[in-house]
Amino acid sequence: MSAEPIPTPPDPWCPDPIRQQRADYTLEDLPHLPDDAPRVELVDGVLRLIPFPTLGHQDI
Repeated sequence: MSAEPIPTPPDPWCPDPIRQQRADYTLEDLPHLPDDAPRVELVDGVLRLIPFPTLGHQDI
């Protein structure tokens, strides 16, 4: 008897922690983010992940 591995979804994208510490992201980097990247803001060279609105916020 053998078991086949269960496919797991890939981990969500997150910014490179080393570049986050150096704060060296620029506007030229934004178009090159992967398609699965979440919503981000560029603040002083650091990418800030913007969470999706909560259901309560969407109701308003």
